[in-house]
Amino acid sequence: NAILCQALMHLGLKVSSHPAHIWCTGTGEGFLGAIDRFEVESNIIPITFGDVVDCAPPQDFGILSGDHLVERLAMLAGVRKVIFAISGVDGIMSHPPDASGKGKLLEVWDASLQFDGRHDSSIDVTGGIWLKAACGSRIANRGPEVWVVNGENPQRIVDVVIKGGAIGTQIVT
Repeated sequence: NAILCQALMHLGLKVSSHPAHIWCTGTGEGFLGAIDRFEVESNIIPITFGDVVDCAPPQDFGILSGDHLVERLAMLAGVRKVIFAISGVDGIMSHPPDASGKGKLLEVWDASLQFDGRHDSSIDVTGGIWLKAACGSRIANRGPEVWVVNGENPQRIVDVVIKGGAIGTQIVT
């Protein structure tokens, strides 16, 4: 969060940080937290992220996924595109990339298509590519375009926004 905020401010942009543990409780789709704090002046970029949040006993705390946050934020008026920027692959793959070469990029994906993913719990503790696909499908169902792209290549994010597409996966309904 700090790195992203600093990078945007270095570009002369105004940002406001909203750590989920300050405004959310609970985890999953049903987390509690009002997203009206993100309806701000158009010249300020509000930023949030997956975070450790309070939960009802006996759990007491849990990790609220950034994927569920994005799903809720996609309900805001005017949201036309949602981009999941992932690392290590270009989008949703048919199989995990490995030496066998079976893993092929699924350029378009909907919930009827199966894929064989791999979840690296050492870097993602909430649900991996399956959660992104599920949240992305529900978002696409409400209207916004949804993309999964390799965030290690930032130009792909720019291409989705400016050109309407990029190397990656578009999630459709």
